[in-house]
Amino acid sequence: MEKIFIAFVAALLLSCSHAQEVTSTTPSPSQNTSTPAPPPPPPPAKVVCYYNKLSQNRSDATKFNLTDLPKSLCTHVIYSFATLDPSSLSIQNGSLGSDLESILALKQEGVKVILSLGGRGDSLESEKFSRMVNNGKIRTEFIRSTVRFLRDHHFQGLDINWEYPVCWNGYCSKNRKHADRNNFVNLLGELHKGFVFYNLSLSVAVSPLQSIADEAYDIAGIAHNVDWVNLMTFDYTNGTFVETAIHSPFKGPPPSTVDTVNHWLLKGAHPRKLVVGIPTFGRTFTLAKPEWNVPGKPATKGAATGLNEAGIAAYFEICTEPDNYQREKDIGSYISKGDQWVSLDDIKDVQLKAEYIKNSTLGGGMIWTLDTDDFSGTSCKQGKYPLIQALRNGLGLENKAEA
Repeated sequence: MEKIFIAFVAALLLSCSHAQEVTSTTPSPSQNTSTPAPPPPPPPAKVVCYYNKLSQNRSDATKFNLTDLPKSLCTHVIYSFATLDPSSLSIQNGSLGSDLESILALKQEGVKVILSLGGRGDSLESEKFSRMVNNGKIRTEFIRSTVRFLRDHHFQGLDINWEYPVCWNGYCSKNRKHADRNNFVNLLGELHKGFVFYNLSLSVAVSPLQSIADEAYDIAGIAHNVDWVNLMTFDYTNGTFVETAIHSPFKGPPPSTVDTVNHWLLKGAHPRKLVVGIPTFGRTFTLAKPEWNVPGKPATKGAATGLNEAGIAAYFEICTEPDNYQREKDIGSYISKGDQWVSLDDIKDVQLKAEYIKNSTLGGGMIWTLDTDDFSGTSCKQGKYPLIQALRNGLGLENKAEA
């Protein structure tokens, strides 16, 4: 009997094994043998719009009206800038303005409202940023206080605009703290981990210049630890006004927007993490001679306009004579009158960059700033926010009218 039982078990096991082989090699009628489903489409491109709180300090003729805030054109609005307290090394409570309530109301329209820390002015004290990132205990406390600050004030994320690790105020000194570079990435990684639980986004604004990027940034490390990178692809002259220049060139001789994107890709950034900067301001120059009215001629910083700063003018101040624009093909536009010369991005320039962003499957476009576009629609006669609209159109996004 024992032999018979053993033979029976062996036969049963052999039968089960054979059945498994048949099952594994012969698809059932219910199995799908067709081609696998294609991957889901990429997320829509971002339209990231910085809002400058200092726009409330301009004169009546150029002051930004909060009632003109775009309700549906931007996917993200970044409120700039909060400042870093030099003593506590945390975000200063007093760095927010009375305009914040109007900005936060955009959340009801589906817009993500982000807080930006730093900026050119606060980065003049880069030493305090360096102290914060280079001390692990201070970083931990900064993260804790930042989460509280963002949640208390109803922001949905943080953007860091430190100009720049290692290269303070744009100068890469040999005596600067090179630990800034690695510890900035450490800060971002720790922030990202702390933000995930609260569903807060994290982004950075970075220099477009390769000379600064190679010193200041671990590009792959930054891109890995943030949700996106705002490439400040404008002001390529780095604040100099010795000769006329297209300040936000698309292509052409380096440096240019395309060069900056390619450099970040080469160094390990994912295309979808890169958001390309588009200026709604022009850089103004005073020509040495009025007839020297092309790029590359001797000049000095242009006179102050309604933005109360020499060398800069809002798009709504310089868009009134579009027939006088001159265009350097695939580079950018400029306009001159008398001894004044202005480099700017007009609608055609923005559309060209937007199409490049779309065709290169980048993350989107970034506007600096929404309050220097023609927000009223009365100066350029091109409707409200013509440059933001041009960006949306070039990205293939739905065209939305602003009342």
